[in-house]
Amino acid sequence: MQRSSESDEKLAQPIRLLLHYVGENYDDVLYEQGDAPDYSREQWMSVKYSLGLPFPNLPYYIDGDIKVTQSNAIIRYIARKHDLLGKTEEEKVAVDVLLDQAMDFRNALVKLAYNGDYEKLKDDYFKELPQKLQGFEAFLGDKSFFTGSK
Repeated sequence: MQRSSESDEKLAQPIRLLLHYVGENYDDVLYEQGDAPDYSREQWMSVKYSLGLPFPNLPYYIDGDIKVTQSNAIIRYIARKHDLLGKTEEEKVAVDVLLDQAMDFRNALVKLAYNGDYEKLKDDYFKELPQKLQGFEAFLGDKSFFTGSK
């Protein structure tokens, strides 16, 4: 298996964590961007269209003949391969909802972190954070996992 990203690895980290959790070995291919302010993408662009990816993008994941781009699609593929998407329809829906909720949570943090008004906005974000986390806590309840037994 091959999993890759640029040296800017924000979207790839959940994929690495999932691969570690399922015990799957992979080659972590990183493409250097070079130093600021130019951030050369030459290393990635030199191979981007030669990998046979249907929608060439980073991160990507190659598992034999299976080639996947888009971070959530990669996560779902690995989870499905290792039977982590739930057994019942109820569990499968819960997994889908949770993945999208986690992405919304992540996107809100990214929006804050890269906002030019970070200093003005951070207090409100962190004030609302416990309520947002409480939704995850309530969803988990007394279970060891958000869905199923894995």
